[in-house]
Amino acid sequence: MGWNMEQIKRIFSSKDLQNGILYQQRGQVTHLQSELSNGQEFVRCQVTGSQTYDVSFSYDKNSVQVSCTCPRFAEKHICKHVAAGMLAHAAMGQQGAPMKSDFYIKSLLKTYLEQSQQQALQNREARLVPCLHTPITHQYPTFSFRVGFEKLYVVRDIRAFVDHVAQEETFSYGKGLTLCHSLSQFDPHAQQLIQVLMDQFLPYRNFSNRYSFLNDSYEQSLWINRQRNQICLTGSAFDRWFDLLREHPVELDGGRQTVLFEDGIPQISLTLGKQARSAQLRIETDQYWSFFGSTRQMYALGQNRLLRCSSEFQSKVYPLLKPQKDTMSISFSDLPTFCSCVLPQIKEQVEIQDPQGLLEQYLPDECTPLFAFDLKEDTLLLHLTFRYGETIADPGSKKPVKGVKRDAQAESAAQRLAERYFTCSSPGQYSLSGEDAVFDFLTQSLPPFQEQGEVLLSDRLRARKLQPHPAAVGISLSNGLLRLELDGGGFPLEELEALYQSLLKKDSFRFFLYFRVRFLGRAQKLL
Repeated sequence: MGWNMEQIKRIFSSKDLQNGILYQQRGQVTHLQSELSNGQEFVRCQVTGSQTYDVSFSYDKNSVQVSCTCPRFAEKHICKHVAAGMLAHAAMGQQGAPMKSDFYIKSLLKTYLEQSQQQALQNREARLVPCLHTPITHQYPTFSFRVGFEKLYVVRDIRAFVDHVAQEETFSYGKGLTLCHSLSQFDPHAQQLIQVLMDQFLPYRNFSNRYSFLNDSYEQSLWINRQRNQICLTGSAFDRWFDLLREHPVELDGGRQTVLFEDGIPQISLTLGKQARSAQLRIETDQYWSFFGSTRQMYALGQNRLLRCSSEFQSKVYPLLKPQKDTMSISFSDLPTFCSCVLPQIKEQVEIQDPQGLLEQYLPDECTPLFAFDLKEDTLLLHLTFRYGETIADPGSKKPVKGVKRDAQAESAAQRLAERYFTCSSPGQYSLSGEDAVFDFLTQSLPPFQEQGEVLLSDRLRARKLQPHPAAVGISLSNGLLRLELDGGGFPLEELEALYQSLLKKDSFRFFLYFRVRFLGRAQKLL
């Protein structure tokens, strides 16, 4: 429908026409678009001269309306750029170039295209990518999230995100992503992460709203400084979170660095040195570590690693690190205790350096606990001491024994054993009252003392003959059933069983026999 060359020549000066022909031949007319609507043709293009200008014009059979963004058109309402555009359009019409679709077709195609894209998204799995944010010392870290497919978008409200998933709502993250938040829309790993997040909110743990006021206070603890784009998981929730992210690189503080979740312990070095009046412990780590966690599980966050520490590290090594002191002084008198109690606990997990050989000098002497038993009437007495070579040390003395490096661990273990059976009246002095209790102890409980040390019996105890509790028999008859109860006293269980078997052979009726054997501490039913 565009004008031909003769029609175009009539509306331009020879100079504008010549320049327009030159621009058109050089290919300086670009982005030429044409659209037909209501019998009128609308054309747009760009023409590049000293600058690039937008040109538009519209045709009907008898007239043309033109426009250009150049300064000359603003003054003269005609220019070489319009001439170039019209010439290029005329040339395109002669070549039979296709026309642009009208508005209605474009709108229809857009609708179907969006439906097709949405269907394609539903067949793909969305990702949920966490980012760890470094916490304050000894605090759990926080996590933010990005969601999407190839391109990821920031989740600005984690609680709202969880609600979208629970209600399977469609939500737009700007112009770039519109996502149906059905749980099945996400990949399997993201689904597991979302389920942990949902468990942090009471409505998704319990359908009843009865305790909603408790959830409000708990939910506030999830947000640091009320920022709902970062969530703080603690306790067992963090333990589950760690399992999901283990061996996965996780973004750190929103930057290019990542942190790897692993099982392990930090590298720690302990150096022992001698000073003028004491020894010095110097603690060094391979990097700065921030420790956090619960009484059940401890974690250590370093520069690019998050370690789940072993229970042994938490109970045995962390007490050294808890004061957050690089150096500590220890008296020479306490070094034997350090060598006997601390060193065995940490030596497998800490590198120990002793350039001056102090540990060898202060290793405790061999300790033999002495358990001396005596009997006074119906009370068993125990006197506990410790033998170091030719020297006898009393547990009640806090003063160092000259020439002896005491083994605090061995002494403590012996005292705990004594306190398990006896009542402590004073340091090293114990007692056990009651004829039956004394008999039970002497017949059953001496082996642990013999294993841990040396057992000494007084002449008075050796001369005393302890009689077992006498046996007792009770017989009753009810509904044709004879019931025989025996308190075995000091009789061995084997003898009582033999007696029962002989009774079965003699009697022609069945009965139940119950043995309550005192010194075995249990009841046994024989049929």
